[in-house]
Amino acid sequence: MLICLVLFAAPLVAQEHPGKEIARHFNNNAGRPCVEYRDGSQTCLDGESMTSSPALRPQNRAKFGFRQVANRKFWLIAAGMYASAFYDVEGAQHCIRVRACKEANPILGQTRGRQYGVKLGITTAALIPVYYLKRLDMQDNAEGRKSPFPWWAAAQMVTGANLATGTVNWRHTKHTNCPALGAGCR
Repeated sequence: MLICLVLFAAPLVAQEHPGKEIARHFNNNAGRPCVEYRDGSQTCLDGESMTSSPALRPQNRAKFGFRQVANRKFWLIAAGMYASAFYDVEGAQHCIRVRACKEANPILGQTRGRQYGVKLGITTAALIPVYYLKRLDMQDNAEGRKSPFPWWAAAQMVTGANLATGTVNWRHTKHTNCPALGAGCR
C-alpha cells in the first residue's frame, strides 16, 4: 500500500517543481511520500494533498464474503458448467467407443479418466474468474453502477462450448462404421 502511495504521489510532488530531475522517491519520518531532486532539494506531500488527489484516495468498495458471492445462483451456474463438461466427455467417449471418431485434442487423450481430469480441471479454472466477476458485479450494483458484462455470461460461454462439442460428438455417432455383428459397437 505504501509503495503504491509513493508511486502515485511522486508525479504530484514532481509537478510542483517542473524541470528538476528526480533522484529518488522515499517516505519521510512522518510517512509522507517525498521526492529528492538531483540538486539535493526535497519536496514532500502534506496530508491534504494526499487525500485531495483522486489517484491517492482509497477505494472504499463494498465487501462481500464468500457465502454472499457463492450463493444459489452461482452454484446453479457452476452446476451447469460441470454438467456440460460431463456431457462433452461422455459424448466423446461414446464416439470413441463406436469407432466413429477419435479425440483430436492430444491434451484430452483417449481415456475417460484423462478426459474427465482435464475437463473438470479446465472447468474449475474457468469457474474461479466467474466468482471474481460476480463479486465485481455485486460491488458495482452496490455503488449504483451497471456492469457492461454480466458475470454469468462468462460461465455461459464455457457451458455453450461444452454443449456444442458434446452435441457434435453424439450426432457424429449416428453415422458409424461398426464392424459386422456389432463387435465393439455398444
